[in-house]
Amino acid sequence: MSNAHPPELRHRSRPSVTPAPHPAARLPAVRRTEPGTEAGSGRRTEPPPTIRCESSADFLAALPRLVGFTSPDSIFVVFFSGRRAEHAMRLDLPATEDPRDSAELLDFICDALHDLGPRWGADSAPAVVITSSLRFADHDGAPWRRFAGRLLRCLRREGFSPRELCCVAADGWISFLDPHAPAGGRPLSEIEQSPVAAEIRAFGDAPPPLAELGALPVADPARRTAVARALATVKPLPRPSGASPAWVSETAEVARELRDPERPLSAEATARLIRSAQQPERWLLLALAVLTRPEFPIELAREIGAARFARVPLDLDAEPGPAEEIDRDPARDGPQAGEGGGQRQPGTRARDGWSIRRILESASPGFTQFERLALVKRRLLLAVSECPEELRPALLALSAWAWWLGGTQSVAQRQAAAAIAPDPGGPLPRMVGRLVDAPLHSPRRRRAARAA
Repeated sequence: MSNAHPPELRHRSRPSVTPAPHPAARLPAVRRTEPGTEAGSGRRTEPPPTIRCESSADFLAALPRLVGFTSPDSIFVVFFSGRRAEHAMRLDLPATEDPRDSAELLDFICDALHDLGPRWGADSAPAVVITSSLRFADHDGAPWRRFAGRLLRCLRREGFSPRELCCVAADGWISFLDPHAPAGGRPLSEIEQSPVAAEIRAFGDAPPPLAELGALPVADPARRTAVARALATVKPLPRPSGASPAWVSETAEVARELRDPERPLSAEATARLIRSAQQPERWLLLALAVLTRPEFPIELAREIGAARFARVPLDLDAEPGPAEEIDRDPARDGPQAGEGGGQRQPGTRARDGWSIRRILESASPGFTQFERLALVKRRLLLAVSECPEELRPALLALSAWAWWLGGTQSVAQRQAAAAIAPDPGGPLPRMVGRLVDAPLHSPRRRRAARAA
């Protein structure tokens, strides 16, 4: 797609939405995001409450809590399973309302509803919300109304009759499905003062803007000193080899500490995490342990042999960039016919076989345990903030992958770019940058792009 920012996909770990029971209510209520956790543990202490929405204003008040952030100049497509919304997708608005600027976007939305919707169990009408920094006062009617009209026709033509199609502008909002909606829009105070807004404020902090999501926290100086002291004890780890499988078990224990909701990550555990992330083989095992279970890499190594993990190249599909060299040791691993320096050479075809990138591309889209991913993402960001600058790129690349796994691609891309910046030729961050450049879930295209 030509959009400047990628689609953001939010899954069940975000609040769920269900309409009120009376016939006129077609809109959702929200289940709280990451409810009731103990400080430092991430352990759930209370069941997620459900907030019932009785109006479009209620739904719009609930939307930021559903998706986990706010973002102007966006389109939010909310997928419903029965009467509950458990998935949402964010895309950039087109550059203009000209059909030539929006045809591909309209097709993408319809493709997503046809293809991704069934994958996620969406079986009822979607809701679509346009957010805009434009003003009703500066337009002859609602901003983006012509685009909304084309989108509505496109959706209906494809068999989707949206339960809601709204625009929230800088000075008002409108439901394009309301035949009695005032041309000048409804006041934003209807959203801000809705019962749902009051209920959500009771949850605590408001969802952050998308631009601030995934930012590094400010590290506590004493904690940073403790991590530096631990790193002086936990020396750089040797590169794994097939001769000894002990490194697989060692890395699994690091992953177990990262994922354990019962124990905060100690300075020593953070140091072990930082050291493990520096090596692509151990980095891969950490990712696999997040995707599945910490024990899974051990079980897999027993089945196929630890040596297979010690010989997985980073990327077989990318041409080498500046200063990017083979991430293999020929003295250790031996030559491979046609390996071409561990990266695809310009003008050559990609080679067969597994790489770290291919493994993650293949396994990540099937991930569904989003509730436990929140703890991993928080701990990775905190560990990056406590990490010495020279050791940050690999750990930040792991964080970028985790955010991509959770469906927030633009955050993943920002973090990957930050991981690449200190050393533009660093193979591991560059591989992650290429990985997160593609959406985690891409719908199959059903038609050539066309104007509605």
